[in-house]
Amino acid sequence: MPLTEVVTEGILEHLSGRRQVAGNVRNSSETVPKQALSTVARMSALRLAIRRCRVEDLPAILRIYNDEIETGVSTWDEAPWTPEQREAWFAGHDDSTPVLVAESGGEVVGFAYLTFMSAKSGWRFTREDTIYIDPGARGQGVGDQLLGALLEAARAIGVHLVVASITSSNTASLELHRKHGFEEIGTLRSAGFKFGEWLDTTYMQRVLD
Repeated sequence: MPLTEVVTEGILEHLSGRRQVAGNVRNSSETVPKQALSTVARMSALRLAIRRCRVEDLPAILRIYNDEIETGVSTWDEAPWTPEQREAWFAGHDDSTPVLVAESGGEVVGFAYLTFMSAKSGWRFTREDTIYIDPGARGQGVGDQLLGALLEAARAIGVHLVVASITSSNTASLELHRKHGFEEIGTLRSAGFKFGEWLDTTYMQRVLD
C-alpha cells in the first residue's frame, strides 16, 4: 500500500529576497536556511525525507559513491574515494552549491548536489546537478524526490540554468531528467573509457526562470 509523507519547510517564505545567492562567490555570508528545502515524497516502499547534508552523512555518501565507481558507469571515476577526499569535497560546498540527502529509517539512501559549471564569473547563474542512489533503494522514487528538491533549492538561490551530464546508457537518469523538464542538448561520443568500453555522455538542461 503506497505511503505518502509530506515534508514541507516553507522554501518560498524563507528565501524571499535571497535570489542573489546564485551569483555570489563561494563561502558567501548569505545563508540558505535548512527550512528552505522541501519536497513531497510519494513512495511505494520507503518513507523518505529530503534534507541538507551533514558531516555525519559522509560515510554513507562515500559508500554509495564508491559502489558506483566499482560497479557502474554513472561516474567515470575508477579509483574509490577515501574518507579524506569526501571530507574535502564537502568542505568545498556552501549555500551556493547545496548538498542534499534522502533519508529513510535513519539511513541515507541517496544524495544530490549542485556544482558550478565553471569558475568564470559569467557562468555564475548556471549549475550542474549530480545524483546517486543506494543500489537497494533504486526504483522507489528516491531520485525523483532528490531532483525535485534540488531544483527547488536551485530556483530559491537564483539559479537560471541547471545542466546534467549523463552517461548515455543510463536510461533511468535520462528519463528522470525528462520527467523534471530537462531537454537533451547533445551527446559527446566516446568521451569516456571505463570497464574496457568507450562511453558517451548526453547533456541535458533546464531553464528555471
